[in-house]
Amino acid sequence: MELGSNIRRLRQARDLTLAQLASKAQITPSLLSQVERGVANPSLNSLRGIANALAVPLVAFFEEDPTTRPPIVRSPHRRKLKLPEENVTFELLSPGLDQKIEFLQFTLPPGLSTSDDLLGHLPEEAILVTEGTMRLDIQQDSYILEAGDSAHIISGLPHKLTNAGDKPATAICALTPPLF
Repeated sequence: MELGSNIRRLRQARDLTLAQLASKAQITPSLLSQVERGVANPSLNSLRGIANALAVPLVAFFEEDPTTRPPIVRSPHRRKLKLPEENVTFELLSPGLDQKIEFLQFTLPPGLSTSDDLLGHLPEEAILVTEGTMRLDIQQDSYILEAGDSAHIISGLPHKLTNAGDKPATAICALTPPLF
């Protein structure tokens, strides 16, 4: 799907006029109209402004229309996602990044942590360890999670997960709102 039509779809889903979105994105209505029609290519800064005004990640502009894409993700077709401050690659279990909840799976080799330091982020997070043993550090507290154990992390609390075993450890997490 085309960049401009995705921006138009997201704008219309929020009942915003061209002028309203342009104002929020700090661009001209003329530029926004040209982008939506596919006759102009916006700068990265303009795209960031539009994404912020629509409260979506940049990647939402390059996704399929969620109303027409299949609701499932086959294992070999999972997208790989990585944040710069994270030591781990996440597999997206959700069909897209334009939803209100994000469903991810990740595997940590023995001794590796999701990040070097405790990190807080906006999303609220639920984690289910499916294989191995992980240590969850939240602020000054630590918890050992075995396969089948789960945890809930309140938005903003600094935390990290570490593989506390001698075999790879895998977890599934759900985040809302999405982090990626």
